[in-house]
Amino acid sequence: MENFKLFGNIDRAQNFLESVKSGKFLFSFVISYTETCEIPGITFAGADKNSIQFTPPADAEYLHYGYCKTINKIPMTPDGKPTPGLLTKTALESSSIPHLTINAGSKISPQLPFIETGLPFGKNILTQDAMTDSQVSHAVDFGRIVGRSLASLTDCLIIGESIPGGTTTA
Repeated sequence: MENFKLFGNIDRAQNFLESVKSGKFLFSFVISYTETCEIPGITFAGADKNSIQFTPPADAEYLHYGYCKTINKIPMTPDGKPTPGLLTKTALESSSIPHLTINAGSKISPQLPFIETGLPFGKNILTQDAMTDSQVSHAVDFGRIVGRSLASLTDCLIIGESIPGGTTTA
């Protein structure tokens, strides 16, 4: 790791690099859904409005199997661009990083082994609250429990997500 140029808090950066030298990494892939993504123009995940709901489980399946089970091809944007999951899969495979999927409210469950949170998918924020206060509390609590448990298994826990419209609505 001598080839890294460090900026900012150099001591903290060096400590982090030292802590991950063992190469013990774990990638957790969180999938979810929000009906807010169905608002035209909010997301480009999915070839059309009906296919958006398949993007999170299909991304998870692609990472796991190398192909999708819930749909017959990898998720695409309306103009034919493939899912960023292609880059994620390549990075995980080239670095031999194991991964697991966490279902945090996907509208459709993936066809693979995964951690189930029991969370519902989010509603459309134009018409109602995305989640109740109770659901939010459950999500935060569950996230802490799963995050701490997974972090205890590795030197570096990496968290990724597939939530159509998630970045835009956040």
